[in-house]
Amino acid sequence: MMILLRRIILAVPVLALLAAFSAAAPVRAAEFLTLLDDVPVMPGFSEDTAAAVAFDTASGRIVTARIHGRGRPGVDLGALLAFYGASLPALGWRAESPTRFRRDGETLTLSVEAKDGLLSLAFDLRPE
Repeated sequence: MMILLRRIILAVPVLALLAAFSAAAPVRAAEFLTLLDDVPVMPGFSEDTAAAVAFDTASGRIVTARIHGRGRPGVDLGALLAFYGASLPALGWRAESPTRFRRDGETLTLSVEAKDGLLSLAFDLRPE
């Protein structure tokens, strides 16, 4: 009886630890644009893959992409630009303005639109 009680007492912390890990939310990798795999999609937004275009030129690649999302409390044009103003430099892009970034001979320009509660952000990548 004493041995069984000791095993139960030792097993409780292990079971509690396993339960805590299984209840934790799974870690989700950041989503990135299909044609610009080094540019993240802001959470709550989705890529318009039908609008994406990419081709290579003698000067470098040209890529256009677009994301859409519904405006909601706390997510507006300023929040959208702030997200990219923080995330793109962390990925090696150098900010020239809130809507223009440079890296490795390429310029990424962001164009933001808001209409009827829908936020839209276009990405335009061109060689310098």
